[in-house]
Amino acid sequence: MQGWKTFLYHSSQILDTLGINSLADAIDWASRVVFIYQSIGWLKKSFGKRIEKKPTIEQLEEYIRRAERWELSQLSSTLHAAPELLKLVLSEVGYISQDGELFVYDEVIATQRKEEERKRKAEKENSHGTQVDCRKMNKVIEELNVTILYYASLQNEKKAEECGKETRIGKCVEQVICKYREFLWWDEVREELKVRDPLPEKFTEEIQGKICRDVRALEEELSGKCRELEKNESF
Repeated sequence: MQGWKTFLYHSSQILDTLGINSLADAIDWASRVVFIYQSIGWLKKSFGKRIEKKPTIEQLEEYIRRAERWELSQLSSTLHAAPELLKLVLSEVGYISQDGELFVYDEVIATQRKEEERKRKAEKENSHGTQVDCRKMNKVIEELNVTILYYASLQNEKKAEECGKETRIGKCVEQVICKYREFLWWDEVREELKVRDPLPEKFTEEIQGKICRDVRALEEELSGKCRELEKNESF
């Protein structure tokens, strides 16, 4: 699920009020939780019942790129996939539609998507004003943020509208933040762990290694809870 989790995480950052098909500023935490909650439902209904039978997001994108245009209803029927999920993937790959049924590849939109990916890659390579290669730390922190949002979205015993309000889990990262407060901070608006920029001069490879170890341990703990929730929901 890691690829799908990351795909939905990034998709949730560029939604319009309809949830798909245009670039916009990041929406608020509760709306992102609800969006991923809904997306998980679309994914559960798609490609068969068992999680191990579902294609990776990369495989689906590769399949979609084979044609310049797609009729949504036909694509949905062929892949046994929820049309809402396919709309999202088509949009992310660079297809547009005037009527919500026929999707045509658009070079301008595809270029925008590539630019978004380039910016994400640059952020992962950000050294935060130091001489230290911070790619390892940036990677594990993004993985934690992806899992935090996914975990909150799996708390679907509550109504979707309440999910974002009642599953904020900033407390789970308090220990890491307190331990590394000179280097990390918690964005209460986005509900995400972030690296201070610029980092203080005292930041070293050794410190990065310690941060990576503790953040990875927290991400693995939350991932375990996610797997249990997936089992309970017969994902």
